[in-house]
Amino acid sequence: MKEKELYKIIMQQFRCGYCNRLLFKGKLRGNYKLEIKCPRCKKITEFNRKIKDNA
Repeated sequence: MKEKELYKIIMQQFRCGYCNRLLFKGKLRGNYKLEIKCPRCKKITEFNRKIKDNA
């Protein structure tokens, strides 16, 4: 498997929920909360994930 193909599998695409424009690609770990303003439609898209602790 080529490095480019592996990169595509690992990375996630994050898109605007209104116009479907690609906002960024990345690999996020743990808890996160992001708010990004789309340059095309000017809407704010929120990405968040909270992992529950079993402790």
